[in-house]
Amino acid sequence: MIVMVNGLALVCALCLAPADGGVPVSLVTTVPGLQDAERSNDAPDIDARAVDELKKMITELERYDKVVFKTRTTREAIQESGMKLQFDAEQEIGIHRPNKLYSIVQRDDGTKTKFFFDGGTLTRLNVTDNEYVQLPVPPTINEMLDYVLENFDMSSPPMLEFLYGDMETSFLSGLQSAWYVGESRVFGKNCHHLAFSHEDVDFQIWIPTTGQPLPVKYSITWKKEPHTPWFMAHFTEWNTAPSFAKDAFSFVKPSGATKTDPPRPTGEGD
Repeated sequence: MIVMVNGLALVCALCLAPADGGVPVSLVTTVPGLQDAERSNDAPDIDARAVDELKKMITELERYDKVVFKTRTTREAIQESGMKLQFDAEQEIGIHRPNKLYSIVQRDDGTKTKFFFDGGTLTRLNVTDNEYVQLPVPPTINEMLDYVLENFDMSSPPMLEFLYGDMETSFLSGLQSAWYVGESRVFGKNCHHLAFSHEDVDFQIWIPTTGQPLPVKYSITWKKEPHTPWFMAHFTEWNTAPSFAKDAFSFVKPSGATKTDPPRPTGEGD
């Protein structure tokens, strides 16, 4: 599930990784476990402790039917010249399982986008240009994501695994190696630093050693993409008992907003 995005902007921002490279900020300054990583080049293929700590996070997140989280992320965008540019954004995502989701994305270029999924329609509102596009989709979050990924010629954007109901499959399916790197202090919290590898990507995650095991930081490197670009997310806030407004997941057309045509499904003729 953790691969590169090709197209449809409708889902990209839901997953904190717009196709144009715009996403939220985060970098850690110290990683104490790095010294242990440098000392050992013979990490086991599957480190049981790393998998166990990740499963604790998954179990915690899957307890909640309603959750809101906020992120700051940074993503590299590789130019034709090979130069690496970084783009930042901030995002808020609200989830009410099994069939409601919203996302608000503020990019570093000043543009703002909102997404609404109400159990039947996925809407993307470009707040900056006052334009919106709507797409009829299946009734649950899992089915909606599968439908968009399967029908609109795109692979999974970063962090999609946090939206799916079955996170264990999303994170661990196809896992080739897992490594408990050590303990790190990240953004003022003592965390387990975990590293995992799939065929196409490596990902790392930092989970607090005490309290709720909700992720503090998450990063992905695409190993098979030219120049191995990376993505990093800093989770700035978790609310596991949110009180949603009645219309939180409903799209209300702004005054003067223009509706644009939705993308065509893959294989559909012109």
